[in-house]
Amino acid sequence: MKKQYNILFIMADQFRTATMTGLGDGIETPNIDRIRAMSVFYPQATCPAPLCTPSRTSLATGKMPHNCGVIAHDSNLPLDQPTYYQRLVKAGYRVSVVGKTDLHKKNRFIGRKGDLPVIHHIGFTDPRETEGKMNSARILRQDSEGKASHLGPYQYHLLHKDPALLQKLNDTYVAYMQKKRPVYDAWGAYQL
Repeated sequence: MKKQYNILFIMADQFRTATMTGLGDGIETPNIDRIRAMSVFYPQATCPAPLCTPSRTSLATGKMPHNCGVIAHDSNLPLDQPTYYQRLVKAGYRVSVVGKTDLHKKNRFIGRKGDLPVIHHIGFTDPRETEGKMNSARILRQDSEGKASHLGPYQYHLLHKDPALLQKLNDTYVAYMQKKRPVYDAWGAYQL
């Protein structure tokens, strides 16, 4: 039987190589240092895009952002794009994620009965996805009965703890988004 190696991929927003012990910023990272000592380390790796969503989709697909259809922060990875995670599943791996993937921004479901989160299609067999700081406060929407809809785990937590907390988070997020200036490029305007 062929040996399968464990793969641990750590991805953090705004984490530079210099932000590790002895590499420039003067920050001590003993836990990461222990992992790095047993690992393959790529100190010359570069980020494919200045925004996290296009960068994460590049890592997932092996393509540059413009070649996988994700050039802006609020984009969703097209479901016809094959991913590295899907290949791991086909090779017999269980693929988990803890934290945010930024590969889809909506609560989307697939499957014959619409009961499988899209993250499973992208290639995660054991997702424990949480939301990032920005999309944890998606603008509240109401369904036809006037109830809040399209909420993520953190929003549901606040809703059940105290609906006023959810409304406060929403109001803060809306105010933040209104202050952001649009950025213009060859594809038009979008928010950073």
